Amino acid sequence: MVDVSGAPTAIRVLSPVGLGLEQKAIECVQKWRFKPGLKNGSPVPVTVSIEVNFRLDRSKISSAEFNKIEGTRTEYNLGVAALSGKEGRPDYGRALEAFRKTARDGYAPAQLALAKMYLDGVGVQRDPRIAAEWCAKAAKQGLLEAEFMSGLMAANGDGMAQNPSGAANWYKKAAAQGHPKAQLNLGLAYETGTGVRLDQAQALKLIRSSAEQGLAQAQYWLGLRYRDGAGVPKDAVAALVWFTAAAAQSFPPAASERKKLMASLTAEEISKAEQLARDKVPAK
Repeated sequence: MVDVSGAPTAIRVLSPVGLGLEQKAIECVQKWRFKPGLKNGSPVPVTVSIEVNFRLDRSKISSAEFNKIEGTRTEYNLGVAALSGKEGRPDYGRALEAFRKTARDGYAPAQLALAKMYLDGVGVQRDPRIAAEWCAKAAKQGLLEAEFMSGLMAANGDGMAQNPSGAANWYKKAAAQGHPKAQLNLGLAYETGTGVRLDQAQALKLIRSSAEQGLAQAQYWLGLRYRDGAGVPKDAVAALVWFTAAAAQSFPPAASERKKLMASLTAEEISKAEQLARDKVPAK
């Protein structure tokens, strides 16, 4: 995601290739600066896909190793295509076969894909325990989405005993990489002292970071804090800014709070809040 200053945030690898190149790609893109996306003439956060190309020194990797890596990635992509039904109806059997094969080879994206199939019961009998095992394998390799999903499963007790502290630990890993949902969930954990020590300042910091990335749920929670003066000065206009931004993303609780708050504000205050909210809604 490119923020309003043109800096890349919440960087996620969509198609890993192995050999440690994922981290090198992230380090590379972190140094780049972009022209911010615009909405109604104002900068807004926007999600973009970037392709990073590498020229490998073949003297440092054998042809057999290189071909194995490429074969694994190709098989995984065939599984993705089968699952999405790009060539017609979804072929769950083919997807399952591809993900199992590449997951056993230690390919983290396949391990996560397999975990999701077992968790949702897509093409296979639902089994949260197996889902948790595969998700943990991918998370231990540092796959961002797997870290978040492991936290979610630990928090909800999916496939394991409910473990708030374990959930918080996984959220911390994902939040450190800029995952907005992990930041929100960790922020709410700090707010209530669930699995972590109560820390309102840290809660506010994480929720704000998530909200600035455009996550509607986080914007709603930040709006509540400004409405109530929880950890921040009470500010009805600031609250309306965040409620409006979240409501623009079709988040019903924010729309409800926005409507109630507008009744107590002047037309000038409402206009100011709506103008500021435009910069908080991610461009599509």
